[in-house]
Amino acid sequence: MPSSSSAPIVVSDDSDNDTRPLVAKGKQKAAPSKAVKGETRVESSGALDLDARDALKTALAKLDAEIEEVVDQLKPLQALHTSLTAERRALELQLSGSSRTAPSNAVVSSTGSIDYQSSSFPFTNAIQQTLKNVFSLSSFRLCQQGVINAAVDDRDIVCVMPTGGGKSLTYQLPAVMGRGLTVVVSPLLALIWDQVRGLKEIGIECAMLTGGTSTEEQNAIYARMKDGPQKGEKEIRLVYVTPEKIAKSKRFVAILDKMNQSGRLKRFVIDEAHCCSQLGHDFRPDYKQLSMLKTLFPRVPIQAVTATLSSKTLPDLLKILQLPPITDGRSAKSSGTIFFSAPLFRPNLHYKVIPKPSNAKGGIAAIGAWIQEHHPGQSGIVYCLSKKDAENVSDDLRQWSNGGVKTGVYHAGIDDHQKERIHLDWRRGKINCICATIAFGLGIDKGDVRYVIHHSLSKSLEGFYQETGRAGRDGKDSDCALFYRGQDWTRLAGMVATDVDGLSKLHEMVKFAQDLKTCRKIAFAKYFSASSHLSVSAWDTADTLSSSPSGPSGGNGATTSCGICDNCLRPPDSVSTKDVTLESWKILSIMDEVQRQHGRVTLQNLGSLARGLGGGAFPLVAGSERRRGRGKEKNTGEKGEVDVKDYGGKVDLNADDIEILLTHLMLLGYLKESFHATSFSVNVYVNASSTAIRLSRLSHDAVESGNSPVKIECTFPTAAPKEKKKAVRKKASAGTGKRKKKGDGADDEEEDEDEDEGEAPPPKKKSAPRASISKTKAAKSSKRVSEPEPADDDDEGEDPDEYEAYLQDLVGQQEDQDGGEDDWDEMMGEGWKDDGGWKVFGAGPGPGPRSGAASTKSKGGGRRAVVISDI
Repeated sequence: MPSSSSAPIVVSDDSDNDTRPLVAKGKQKAAPSKAVKGETRVESSGALDLDARDALKTALAKLDAEIEEVVDQLKPLQALHTSLTAERRALELQLSGSSRTAPSNAVVSSTGSIDYQSSSFPFTNAIQQTLKNVFSLSSFRLCQQGVINAAVDDRDIVCVMPTGGGKSLTYQLPAVMGRGLTVVVSPLLALIWDQVRGLKEIGIECAMLTGGTSTEEQNAIYARMKDGPQKGEKEIRLVYVTPEKIAKSKRFVAILDKMNQSGRLKRFVIDEAHCCSQLGHDFRPDYKQLSMLKTLFPRVPIQAVTATLSSKTLPDLLKILQLPPITDGRSAKSSGTIFFSAPLFRPNLHYKVIPKPSNAKGGIAAIGAWIQEHHPGQSGIVYCLSKKDAENVSDDLRQWSNGGVKTGVYHAGIDDHQKERIHLDWRRGKINCICATIAFGLGIDKGDVRYVIHHSLSKSLEGFYQETGRAGRDGKDSDCALFYRGQDWTRLAGMVATDVDGLSKLHEMVKFAQDLKTCRKIAFAKYFSASSHLSVSAWDTADTLSSSPSGPSGGNGATTSCGICDNCLRPPDSVSTKDVTLESWKILSIMDEVQRQHGRVTLQNLGSLARGLGGGAFPLVAGSERRRGRGKEKNTGEKGEVDVKDYGGKVDLNADDIEILLTHLMLLGYLKESFHATSFSVNVYVNASSTAIRLSRLSHDAVESGNSPVKIECTFPTAAPKEKKKAVRKKASAGTGKRKKKGDGADDEEEDEDEDEGEAPPPKKKSAPRASISKTKAAKSSKRVSEPEPADDDDEGEDPDEYEAYLQDLVGQQEDQDGGEDDWDEMMGEGWKDDGGWKVFGAGPGPGPRSGAASTKSKGGGRRAVVISDI
C-alpha cells in the first residue's frame, strides 16, 4: 500500500467533469490514492517497478498514434480553411474593387482616388433606368448622383444636403436595385407616414414599424422580413422605424441578425442624423443607441443624412455610429466614410418678413389676402405656435375666405387615422393649406408646396430653416413668409425660458425678423457659422465643414447676396435708420422709475407709458412688503404713476415703431425679460438690465445735446402715404358732423386704415367668457373716441390685475383726448344697452352694473364705462 506523503501532489484539470478536491499544500494530508486500471503504483521510495514502466510506455505510444490520426484528419480541414479564406479574400477584393478600378479614367484619378460624382460606373445605366422607370425623374439634383453611386458601391456615407434638396432619393433609389432590405431610422411619425405613402404610390414595397403599428401588422411584417417573400409576394425593400425601435425591440434586432446571416440586410439609413449628437439642435437620446448597429452588423454599410451638420457635430456623429474617418466623395480613398455636401442655400425659396396686425382677426385677414393674391388654390403650409392656434387659424382662414382657402389641421393631438386622412387629402389636393404645428415636421416630401407661412415666430432659426425648407421641393419658385409683430416673442419667451439656450436662440430668431437690411441668405450664413461652425461659404459651395472664422462675414470665406429676398428687393426709401438714443434714454428712465416703485410692466405696457398713454399708471406688486409665507409676487391693487414730462416728454413714435424700438433694446441688452409663473402659463415682463445704466445715468440735456458716449440706432419701415384714405375719412366725418375734433396724428391714420379695411363689428351672439375677448370688444367700441393699444386676442392666462390695468389705461387714454367727454356721451348714449349679451353702461339711468362690469371716474366726477361681457 502506498504511504501517505506530507507534500501531496496537486492535480490541475480544466475539465468541468473533474470533481476531485484540490488539496492546499501543507494544510492536510493527501487522501490515499486508489488503484485504477492502467495506473502505476508509486512506492514510498518513489521508484517505479518494471510493470509500471512498461504500462506508461504503452499508454504514451497509444496517445502518439491518436495524435497522428487527428493531425491527418486536420490536414485536409486546414487546407479547406486556407482555400476558403483565399476565396473569401478574392471575393472581397472583387466586390470592393469592381467599381473602384473598372470605371474610366474620368472616375479614378492617377492617385487612385474615386470621383463618385461621375457617371461612368458599371452600374450607371441601371441607376438611370431606375430613376426614370420607378421614380419618373429625368435627372439628379445637387450631389444626389454621387451619393447614390457610393451607396450602390456599399460605402459608408455621410450626406449633408439642404432641407428639400432630395436626401430621401439618395437611399430610396439604391434600395430598389438588387435585393435586400434597407432599414431607415427616422425621428418623426409624420415623416415616416409621408415617405411610406409616397413609395407605395409608385409601387415600391415598404413597411413601417412604429408605436401605432398593430400587433397583427407587426407579426406579418416580421414574418416577411424573416422568411423572405412567399409565393405571390413582393420583397420588402425598405422598412421605416423610429430610433426607439432599434434601441428597445430585441425581437426586431434578432430578425435583422437572421436577415444579415442570409445576406438579405442591405443598408442602414439614419435620417436627420444631427439628432445623434448632443451638440445638435434636435438631440434625441435614443439616437445614441444606434452605436449598436456597427457592433452587431459590422459589414452592413450605414448612410447618415441631414441638413444641419457642422464641424462641431460631425466627430460626435462618427463616434456614435462607429464610422471610419471621412473621405471626400469627389476624390475618395478606397476606405473610409464617403462625405458629400451641397450648398445649403436654395435659390428658388424667396424669404420675406411681413408686418402682422396686432389683433387676431387682422392677422387672419392679412394672411388670407396674401395667400389669395400670391398663391390662390396652390398648396401650402401655415405653421402655428400651438395646437389651439392651428385649429383657430384653420377655421378662421376658411371662414374669412368663404371656403376659398381649403384648410386642414395637423398637430400631435389628432389621432393617427385622421392624420393619415389629412395627409392623403393634402397630397391629392382636396386640402390646399395645412395649418399645423411642428409635428407636421421633418422630411415632409410634397414637391409642389408653393408657400410656407409662419403665423408666429419659430423658437429658433434652426427650426425656421427646417420648416421653410418644405417649400419648393420640385425646384420651382416658392415663398417663405413670416408674419411678424414684436409682441409675438414675449409669448414665446415664456415657453422657452426653461430650455437650454432657449432665450438666446429665440433672440437670434427675433433679430432675423427685425432686420430690414441684411440679405436673408447672409443672415442664415452668419448665424449657422457662429452657432454650428458651418462655413459661411457653405451657402454658396459644398464646403460645410470649415470652422475657422476668417472673413468679413464672420466665417470661412464670404457669401454673396441672394438678390431675391425681401431685404434685397426692398426699395431704399421704404426704410429709414434713425438715431434713437434720446428715445431710448426716455424709455430706460421710465423703466427705472417703474422698478423703483416696485411696478411690473409688459412690453406693451412700457410702450404705452413711454408714449404718454394710460395716464402714466401701472400696477404695483408686493415685493418686500408681501406677507410672510407667500411665495409669489402679486399685484397689490394699487397703481404707480410716472409722468413723462419728467423725462422730456413722451416718445414720439407710433405703436408699431415703439414696439420695434423696445424689441431692439431687448436684443441690444438694455432691457431683459423677467418671468412670473401662473397656474396656466408663464407671464413675461420687462426690466432694465445692468447695461441700461450706461445710458440712463446721463442727464436729459447731455443725451439731447449729443454728448452721450452711447449711440443707439434703429431701422424702421417708412409708412406708406395714405392720402386716399384720408380723403375718404374726411368725407365721412363731414357727413356725421361731430365725428372727431382733434388728434389727427399717426395713430388716427392707423385707426382710419383699420376701419376702411372693413373690420367686422362685434358679433351679436352669445357672450364670450374670456377677459381677452372682452378687452377686444372694449377696444373696438371705444375706437371712435381714442386710439388705445390694440388688444391681443391670442393672449391667454392673463392676470386679472393686468386686465384691470388695461381698462384703466383705456379710459385714461380717452380722458387725455381734448373734448373727449362730449364725444364719449355721444357715442355711448345714456344708460345700459344690451347688445347681444354685451353690456354697456354710462352716467344716465338704467340697470346697475352687472357681474364683470368695470368702470372708473371721469374728470367731471361721474362714473365712466367700457364695454364688458355679461359673465
